[in-house]
Amino acid sequence: MLITFKKVYELYEKGKGDNGYKLWQVLILMLIGTGIILGATIQSNRQTLGQVAGEAIMNVSEQPVSKNNNAKLFMGHEAAFLRQQNYPPLQCTAKDDQWDNIDIIKNCTYTVGTNWAPMWIVKLTDGRYVFMPENPYISHDADKDGPSYVVFENSAQGDLNGDNKDDTAVVLRVNYGGTGNWLNMIVLVQASDGRFEQIANYMFEDREMVYGLYINNRIITAHVVLHGDDPLCCPSVYDTLRFRIID
Repeated sequence: MLITFKKVYELYEKGKGDNGYKLWQVLILMLIGTGIILGATIQSNRQTLGQVAGEAIMNVSEQPVSKNNNAKLFMGHEAAFLRQQNYPPLQCTAKDDQWDNIDIIKNCTYTVGTNWAPMWIVKLTDGRYVFMPENPYISHDADKDGPSYVVFENSAQGDLNGDNKDDTAVVLRVNYGGTGNWLNMIVLVQASDGRFEQIANYMFEDREMVYGLYINNRIITAHVVLHGDDPLCCPSVYDTLRFRIID
């Protein structure tokens, strides 16, 4: 006990221990050791937090994409299968230049309407059709006269049937009178002689929106805003729908 007290006294009074270590050297070694331990603890905590964050990101990415009632699963993607059908001739022929084809499809004769709506044949001129009554004093009757107006909204070009020709998906806005507006996506393919043929229709719900349209790998991709638990005026659910044509 006296030896221990003497050693402590000499270390305190003289700043020197048995092995000749100075007090300031001992303090520095103690600080270095504390830093190493603290650094290892922080690194361990960082690794733990990184693992937790990684698991959270993986869990988020594994959440199922919101489903649309019209959609089915296709090759791991949400895709609606649009069955190919026969429609009246479009009376327009594709050109080699894609930019020219945009002007072409704005002047085709389309069959619009599907789902609940009757089918009507309308001829677009510069991307627009407007019902012109024979008697301007008689109000428009959608059941008898068809759409009040049809307007070109958007389009995308790409090969949909594997023949290396540019086919087209066209989105038209259809109004039957009043505040309701329905987007009608119409699918066109090129025949061997270059004529566009309408082969499929898809009608969105009232006032839903399409803000992006693409064709890739024979699939039509549409970035859309759909209704959730929303009033008709204000769809709020952002989604991505994919469509593939089947025979």
